[in-house]
Amino acid sequence: MLKKLNYFLKKLFEKSYSFKIPSQSSILLYRHSRELEKTLNKHDLSKLIIDRREINLFILIVTFFFTGKISFINYVKTFIKVVNPKIVITFIDNDINFYKLKNFYPNKYFIAVQNGYRFLGRDFFGDLKNAKKNKISLKIDYYLCFNRFYSDYCKKFFKFSSILHGSYRNNLNRIKKIKRLKKDLLFISQYYPATNSTNEHSIFYSLEKKLLPIIEEYCFKNKLNLIIMLRNGKENIKRHNSEMKFYNSFLNGKFKATKEKNNYNLLDKYQNIICIDSTLGYEALARNKKVLFFHNRTIKHNNRYFKDLFGWPKPINDCQFSLNRIERKTIHKFLNKNLKLNYRKWFMLNNKYFNDLIFYDYKNKQLTKLINECLKK
Repeated sequence: MLKKLNYFLKKLFEKSYSFKIPSQSSILLYRHSRELEKTLNKHDLSKLIIDRREINLFILIVTFFFTGKISFINYVKTFIKVVNPKIVITFIDNDINFYKLKNFYPNKYFIAVQNGYRFLGRDFFGDLKNAKKNKISLKIDYYLCFNRFYSDYCKKFFKFSSILHGSYRNNLNRIKKIKRLKKDLLFISQYYPATNSTNEHSIFYSLEKKLLPIIEEYCFKNKLNLIIMLRNGKENIKRHNSEMKFYNSFLNGKFKATKEKNNYNLLDKYQNIICIDSTLGYEALARNKKVLFFHNRTIKHNNRYFKDLFGWPKPINDCQFSLNRIERKTIHKFLNKNLKLNYRKWFMLNNKYFNDLIFYDYKNKQLTKLINECLKK
């Protein structure tokens, strides 16, 4: 009993609280979706959003008064009733609760925007399978997806109309044409400090420890620099130091680390980009970059082990720029083969594998058009 009370109090004090009464608006954001404000008209947006991290006390009291039970889904339903939006939109597209809401508000538009590349061994596919097994109805109106393969897979579990528009974040950034690209190898770091299971964290990042020393050796031998594009900048010094400590623990100091405020501007500067299974790697493909994937990560989740495949759920065989064998000779041969090709030749050989994996819709014009159409109806 004391453990449950301590856990509840800890979670309670982790949140911030708002006392404002939400005003009615045409568009309501659902969970950590403020990035979408860069595209949406601020005059249509609710000043307050549905967020697990910030509890609106007015909504909480009203929820308890009318339902007698506090739950996140009841809290969300009350929020929607008070704001009365035409559109509820989220950038957290792997939250299964969002897909339950359309059942309660059939006359409102529910829109999800895919915010990262999704893999079977991660994200919310276990929740989707359980919902289907238990015959829980899931639906939204529109889902803006990276590609049709992912869209078709999700349609096995819930109903929606799909719009293929690629990555929202990537689309916000104009592709810069740089004449003299840097020839060093840019590795996209995915490192994040452990928050829960240290065992799962160690397994997840074990691939970096096997792969990068081999690439570091290759770079030294071929007079190239290995540049690690850090995930965490110095604005969060604790995470930054943790990331640097991680790479220094198994590399020989022959790498350089870099971090810019705009990741996409950094990608545009380099000729050759290396990653494991980062969303940024897929976004770089849409930015006309030569990207080499080492898609061989092992994921442990809920005592089960997974291996994600490049381009999933698109079936891809004999891809020349993705490698799943972490062996020194194989990696060196793979790098030699790809790096000697200029982008035009590399593109001609490989375009068929990735041309429909992710799209580029500069300024997210399709999303803007969709929002305007929904508001007019």
